Amino acid sequence: VCEHDSTHIETEDHTWDDGIVSIDGTKSVTLYTCIDCKATKEVVNEKKIYKLVSGADGTWTKGNTSPLPFTFKSTVDNSETFDHFSGVKVDGKSVPEKDASGNTNWIAKRGSDGSVIIELQPAYLETLSVGKHKLTASFDDGNDVTAEFP
Repeated sequence: VCEHDSTHIETEDHTWDDGIVSIDGTKSVTLYTCIDCKATKEVVNEKKIYKLVSGADGTWTKGNTSPLPFTFKSTVDNSETFDHFSGVKVDGKSVPEKDASGNTNWIAKRGSDGSVIIELQPAYLETLSVGKHKLTASFDDGNDVTAEFP
């Protein structure tokens, strides 16, 4: 019998929830709870943690000729953030730097501190429907970071 719930037999596999992630400096910790017996387990992820530092809830209106910028940094050794940036998704779909016609969809720039600044270009933004969208920046040595924008 499980020490957390007498109706749960210890030989049964736990049914873990999606977990709650907390960030502690250089690592993230996910705390999972068993749906049946409420037992918990922690999983430590030692990968770098990236975060959005500007551009959250950025706004852009059709017809605007300015790009929509987002800036991402690492919580550890930010000087390498740009070097580990690996791509962009919008609404879960990979977005190439240039479209099939050669138009630029986004530009990635190195910030003076090593951060990565992603600028979604007006021509690409014009192709999106009106409403909320999610930009995801991917990094080859850490977590993906998502930002919503209208």
